[in-house]
Amino acid sequence: MVFLIIFLIIVLIIGLIVQSLPYILIFAGLTITGTLVYRHIINQKKEAQEAEQRYWQEKEQREKEQRLYEQEQAHQRALKEAEKAQEDALKNAYRAFDDRLSTIPRHDIVIDPDNTRMRAPVFEEITVSNITQSTNLEKLGDFVAIDTETTGLSAHTEEIIELTAIRFRGWTPAEIFSTLINPGKHIPAEASKVNHITDDMVSDAPSIESVIKDFDVFIGKDNLLGHNISFDTKFLDAAGSEYASKKRKYYDTVTLARKIKWEVEPDNFKLDTLCDYYCIRDPKTGHRSSSDALATGILFKKLVDEKLS
Repeated sequence: MVFLIIFLIIVLIIGLIVQSLPYILIFAGLTITGTLVYRHIINQKKEAQEAEQRYWQEKEQREKEQRLYEQEQAHQRALKEAEKAQEDALKNAYRAFDDRLSTIPRHDIVIDPDNTRMRAPVFEEITVSNITQSTNLEKLGDFVAIDTETTGLSAHTEEIIELTAIRFRGWTPAEIFSTLINPGKHIPAEASKVNHITDDMVSDAPSIESVIKDFDVFIGKDNLLGHNISFDTKFLDAAGSEYASKKRKYYDTVTLARKIKWEVEPDNFKLDTLCDYYCIRDPKTGHRSSSDALATGILFKKLVDEKLS
C-alpha cells in the first residue's frame, strides 16, 4: 500500500513537471539569455572604461613627451645662445687686447752700434717677491713687464731674437719698448715653430748689444714682472743688461698662479693656459714678446685680485 502511494506521488510529480516543462525551459532560456546579455554589457562597459583609461594615459604620456621635447629644445637653444654669447665675449675680449696692444705709445729705441758685450759667466739669482694683504696695491700697479723670444732654452748658448718691455702705470700700459733682434746665427726650426720668427724677419734687425743700453734706460728703477721671469733675466744677463744694478722687486705670474686654487689643468701654468682661463687674448697671438708682455701685465692684475679677494 505504501509503495502504491509513493508511486502515485512520483507519477503526479512527473506529470506536473512534464506539464510545466515548456515554462521551465522558457524561464531557463530567458535566464541564460539575460545572464549573457548582462555579462556582455558589463564587458563592454569594462572595455570602454579601459579604453578611456588608455586614452587618457596615452594622452598624458604624449603631453609629457611633448613637454620634455620642448624643454630639451629650449635647453639646446639656451646652450647655443650661451655659446654664442661666450664666443662673442671672447671675440670682443680678443679684439680689445689687440687694440690695446696696437695703441700703446712706442718708445723710440736708441741704437748704439759701437756697444759690445761679454756674455756673463754667472747669471744673477733673482728673488721673486710675494703678494700679501699688506702689499701696497697702489704702488704694485707701477711696473715693467718684460718678455724675450729666443733661439733656444739655454741662456749660456742661445740668443734673444725679440725683446719687449711694457711700462705699466696704475695697471695700465703706458709705453712699450719692443724690437726684433738679429742673433747673428741661424734660428732653429724648433724655435721658429714656437714664436714664428724667421731668419728673414731678423736679417735687418739690430743686435742685442746695440739696444741693451737703451733697454736698461727704459726699465729704469721700475719693478720687473715676467712669466717665469728668471728665464728672461738670465738672457738679459747674457745680453749684458745691468738691470740687476738697480734696487727693485721682481714679480712672477707663474709663482703667483701656483699659490692660487685653480679649476684648470693641474700644474699647467703656461701663459696660454692662464690667458685662456681669463679670456685675455686669442691663443693664436701668443709667443711674440709684445703680446706675451702685455698679457703678463694683464694677468698679473687678475692674479693679484684673485689672491687678495
